[in-house]
Amino acid sequence: DRDDGREDSRASTQSPSKRARSSAAITVDSDYEGGNDAGPSSAAHLTITADMDEETRARIRREKNRVAARKCRAKKMQFMVELQKTLRELMRKNEEYRLQVCCRLM
Repeated sequence: DRDDGREDSRASTQSPSKRARSSAAITVDSDYEGGNDAGPSSAAHLTITADMDEETRARIRREKNRVAARKCRAKKMQFMVELQKTLRELMRKNEEYRLQVCCRLM
């Protein structure tokens, strides 16, 4: 801190690992199993209130965003798996149809 009461601007630009962590810990279950939105992986229990300081509010917003991003990536991964299954099945059926057409022409 400076003598004039303002914080050093470098403190806010440092990465979280370099900054001193406050004693207030934010805990969220980091394992997303998919499925329901109200499970323990949800960041819904992290509520921003008017009496919180800006650093705490920012930390909660970041944690909520982390959980939402993890959930989004898991959902996208599941979609891609299903899409690949569908692709394999359609390719298999297409090959069957080609063989049927080929056999009819002979």
